[in-house]
Amino acid sequence: MDALWNESEGDRASQCLATTVYRLRELLRAKDAVLYANGQLALNPRCCWVDVWALERHLLAIESACKAPCPDIEALSRRHHEIVQLYRGDFLDADRNYPWAETMREQLRARYLRVLRAWGQCLQQLDRHEEAALAYHQGLEINPLAEECYCQLMRCLITLDRQLLFVRQMPQQRSLGMLVVFDRTLANPMLVRVQLQRLEPLLDAA
Repeated sequence: MDALWNESEGDRASQCLATTVYRLRELLRAKDAVLYANGQLALNPRCCWVDVWALERHLLAIESACKAPCPDIEALSRRHHEIVQLYRGDFLDADRNYPWAETMREQLRARYLRVLRAWGQCLQQLDRHEEAALAYHQGLEINPLAEECYCQLMRCLITLDRQLLFVRQMPQQRSLGMLVVFDRTLANPMLVRVQLQRLEPLLDAA
């Protein structure tokens, strides 16, 4: 309550909370939408749809299905589309002043990235490298330093025999094992981390 009514005394803050919950229930037209138990308030999952809950369900389903011997790829593809639509950025990104949100923010980001990698690997095993490359690219949009996504993306593009054009080589990137590459199927140049010793002949000829 201190975060919401930090200037109010204990009884006054409690009264403000009770009034706010009452108004919220009236607004939602469902008295059971907001639950109170053991001094804690929570939304009722039977009455409310929450994007984070929906995202977590899809993430769990994809993660579990990718481990199955014969996953339903079409069903997984639909779920993949759903998580991309639901995850539009960090959890409560505009509210960085609330430490309690940071744990959820980090957990969702890490899990989303992990599921994208698992989905990409599943697609690679089925020789669907085009779709796998897209999954890894989406992972890099969340974390530009996700090394595994870089490596797997490069493998996909090499398997697809795509012509990579090295549009820029910056000394600091090369020292870090980073390259800027451009692929015809992707809209923008991207940083790719690779083992440079394997590509030195190509770099010298570029």
